[in-house]
Amino acid sequence: GVASSATSTSAAASISTKEGPGLVLGEEGKPEDSVQQQQKYTVGTVISKDFDGVAYRGEIISYDRDERYYKVRYVEDGDEEELEEAEIVKHLLLPGPAAAAAADAAAAA
Repeated sequence: GVASSATSTSAAASISTKEGPGLVLGEEGKPEDSVQQQQKYTVGTVISKDFDGVAYRGEIISYDRDERYYKVRYVEDGDEEELEEAEIVKHLLLPGPAAAAAADAAAAA
């Protein structure tokens, strides 16, 4: 009786160790994904973009996590467009943490 219970215990232990790391990796993977998809610039962040030589002031009104686009509405004409983060960075009007870090990196270089 003792031997059979020991065998079933070790079998159960091996099953749980197989599942264990997989679950842990899955849980670790999710936060990494969500960090990568997080928006760096909040709603209300202001940008300035030139159209035909005229500077238009835009404001981030939303962020699409799936597509990773910022929706920007321009104050002057109410137009809206979707911009990627790299484009937001180029047209940023108010320096955010990323802009400050870039400025620090440029100063150090």
